[in-house]
Amino acid sequence: MPDLKENSVAGGTLVLMVPTSAGLVIAADSRMTHQGNGIQVYCDDYYKITEIAGYDRAAFVVTGTSTAWNLSKAITLGDICREARAIFDASTVVKDAFDNGEASPSNVLEALPQLCVAAMQKFSATNKVFDTMRGKFLFQVAVGTYDDIQQISRIQSFSINLADDGTVSADKFRVLQFSPEQDWSLVPFGEGDYFEQQVLGGPGQSYLTDRYGRFRNGPKLIRDTDPALAVDFVSDLLVATERTTALN
Repeated sequence: MPDLKENSVAGGTLVLMVPTSAGLVIAADSRMTHQGNGIQVYCDDYYKITEIAGYDRAAFVVTGTSTAWNLSKAITLGDICREARAIFDASTVVKDAFDNGEASPSNVLEALPQLCVAAMQKFSATNKVFDTMRGKFLFQVAVGTYDDIQQISRIQSFSINLADDGTVSADKFRVLQFSPEQDWSLVPFGEGDYFEQQVLGGPGQSYLTDRYGRFRNGPKLIRDTDPALAVDFVSDLLVATERTTALN
């Protein structure tokens, strides 16, 4: 029996974004995986998309190993999803930065990466739960916005890493911008490699339905896309991913 008095880290997310004629469609799975200290427990119904208060048409997601949990109230593994208490949550760090005016959706990369670095560095100075992740990528933050006057969709993202010596850093800064005259594209975050190899290019294709095909084979220009069909499209992809994962 794993020691539930120890803390654990958790993460694992697939997020799909698609620019459409009415703005960005953002979809995410609802599963979180607790892991560490001999534990691997899947918890579902975890909402991962956060709207940014005070801003129209703006939301963010965090993927990867972005949370740490205290499991002391869980008596058995079956209690973890209900009883685990977050002691670090990168989504809370990002939300607080927007709520407090320390960061802005209009220029995410100006301040938010360093705020995330500072929060992780401060937490890791007194809690060693993330030590198993040294030398690895920790998590990625992606912020989606839509300017309904200019009809421009924008995705800004960056990654947070933990070095072998415990130093936290930010990298992979990226800004994607989509205008109505461009072709739409599917932008994955999180478990993107698995998604592309096992779903789009693997056995998961067999689970895709007409909900996927209607949008995929429809108009290419963003200005001509149907947002409702885009919702069906990403929903079908998430279901196919879930069913593919169940096979493994």
